[in-house]
Amino acid sequence: FRQQVQQLMWDSVGIVRETEALKQAASQLTIWLHQPFIQSDKLPDRSAGITMGAWQSRQLLHLAFWVTQAALKRTVSVGAHYRVNRSSGSPVALSASNPPAISLLS
Repeated sequence: FRQQVQQLMWDSVGIVRETEALKQAASQLTIWLHQPFIQSDKLPDRSAGITMGAWQSRQLLHLAFWVTQAALKRTVSVGAHYRVNRSSGSPVALSASNPPAISLLS
């Protein structure tokens, strides 16, 4: 499973990014997020059947989801990432006082 997530991120959310590929990655990650072992918010516990590997996979999946969401919102090429279909806007420097705007509800 982790290799699938890693491959999806490399192919769709890597250095060269394209809006449609990002949307498809977000869709696949959303599907994976609805898997039963991902839904659990418990820490690893063998007696509950939650292995460390399952917990780590869940954390990787959540991280991949939020990186993909941030990439969708950033429509200009900045730093090491290049948007194939970037907007005409100018890049905005990120800092602690200017973080990317990500809505948890969208």
